[in-house]
Amino acid sequence: MKTKTSDHRIPDAKPYGPAAKRTAKKAITALVPGSYDPVTEGHMALIRHASEKYRKVYAVIFVNKDKTYRFSLEKRLEMLRAACARYENVTVDADGGMLWEYAKRKRIRVTVRGWRDEKDLAYEEEMARFNQSALPTLRTELIRSEGAYEHLSSSYVRALLDKGETPEGLVPEEAMPVLTEEETKRKNRKKKE
Repeated sequence: MKTKTSDHRIPDAKPYGPAAKRTAKKAITALVPGSYDPVTEGHMALIRHASEKYRKVYAVIFVNKDKTYRFSLEKRLEMLRAACARYENVTVDADGGMLWEYAKRKRIRVTVRGWRDEKDLAYEEEMARFNQSALPTLRTELIRSEGAYEHLSSSYVRALLDKGETPEGLVPEEAMPVLTEEETKRKNRKKKE
């Protein structure tokens, strides 16, 4: 005897279990902050991760008025926009305020940060606690840099540039024309001095 089975699905039912977690994460807006002076392949690994995991991602250059940068804000934005153009769900922006304030304005729920060593991790955990105390809905996802990016930082790239070396493979290919043009201008200014 055959039994007829009925469809017991509930319209507009929300998934549960592992699928629910994946769906919920994708619906979240994420932030990948940095000075991006310049943008590196390490930054891009974090942006790629966030782009694959979250619905909308902001890659934001946070400006510290007390800090000196090698590249102007306009050039950093230009390099970051060129590097992020491949990701439809990534918006590049800049801000001079506090990270948690930006997150609150944009309704961001998670910030994605990388760390290279124990010192980095301790600093990032401290910043995560600070941001979450200011904005309790904001959490931080810390991702360890591994492999080729384990020791990569904007400081390292700037040190190579100071020696006259080209940071190919360390800076996204799309950002290299702007970086190269700016470094050529810098060398020409030094020659005139």
